[in-house]
Amino acid sequence: AAMAWHFRTAAGREVDLVLQAPSGRVVGIEVKASASLTQGDFSGLRELASAAGKGFARGVVLYTGEQLLPFEEHLWAARPTGPADFGIRPLGPRPCESIGSPLPFALLPYCHEHHR
Repeated sequence: AAMAWHFRTAAGREVDLVLQAPSGRVVGIEVKASASLTQGDFSGLRELASAAGKGFARGVVLYTGEQLLPFEEHLWAARPTGPADFGIRPLGPRPCESIGSPLPFALLPYCHEHHR
């Protein structure tokens, strides 16, 4: 089963949700309440891609615009009509704990407490 994480660098760049497959491949999902996007909206996903290296599969910014747009290699903007369009299901509340990591960024289990 895939693991769900939140990504944040020491410099404050972040990705709302990171899904990591058992193989180690990761997908980053950023959520924006905007109908238009800029290159800056992808900055956290770019940092995640750099940190994950070849393990980075794709990054998606979900937004309220009307189009599915490729921004650059492996980075997309998409507007779902509902969470089920992406296979997203609500996660129930659970304790949040940082995991130890030798990587230069923090991986936190995705949990309800981070996104109230």
